[in-house]
Amino acid sequence: MNPLVTYEAYHNLMEICLRSGNPVSHYIEGIKLYFVQESTAMGLFHLKKSAEGLYDSGTYLYAILMLQAGVELIVAGEKTD
Repeated sequence: MNPLVTYEAYHNLMEICLRSGNPVSHYIEGIKLYFVQESTAMGLFHLKKSAEGLYDSGTYLYAILMLQAGVELIVAGEKTD
């Protein structure tokens, strides 16, 4: 299997999934950007999209990162303490 062909196929499929708002693809992209490429802002953008799409793992990771950053979260209309 040619690595370049494999990468291109992955990249094209990921772009389609991201454009369609797939929360799992936003989760994967967020992890890649935040932890691997150290692009914090874009990583958080994708993780937030994942959380908004109600993907449990995305919601959990986004909340943990926000809490670690000191951001006050609101859960079901009430502030968390």
